[in-house]
Amino acid sequence: MQCRKTPHSLTVLVNVAKVTLYDYIYISFSPRGVR
Repeated sequence: MQCRKTPHSLTVLVNVAKVTLYDYIYISFSPRGVR
C-alpha cells in the first residue's frame, strides 16, 4: 500500500481552499462584505 505517497500538505491545502471558498461565498452573500 502506497498511502504514504499522499503528502499531508495536500489535506491542509484542501482545508485552506475550503475555508477560503466558504469565506468568499459568505462575503459575496453578505452586503457588508464589500470593501
